[in-house]
Amino acid sequence: MRIIGCDLHARQQSLAMLDTTTGEVVEVALKHEGDNVREFYAASAPACISLSAYQLPSRVNSLSLPLVQKPPVTSPVADC
Repeated sequence: MRIIGCDLHARQQSLAMLDTTTGEVVEVALKHEGDNVREFYAASAPACISLSAYQLPSRVNSLSLPLVQKPPVTSPVADC
């Protein structure tokens, strides 16, 4: 499984990803251009993704990815 932390900004996402199987850590900045964000998340599945709370609804909905499961709004922490 991969655990991804995402800091969303208007033009890019700053990500840190931990692969719990291999221990590999990857840090990347993805610009919101083309399909690179969608391709990154699709290639990272299955994953537990933690997004900046203030951007969660608009950014997750704009990705329209079936692999993303949104936690309830009332839940401060989602179980992965």
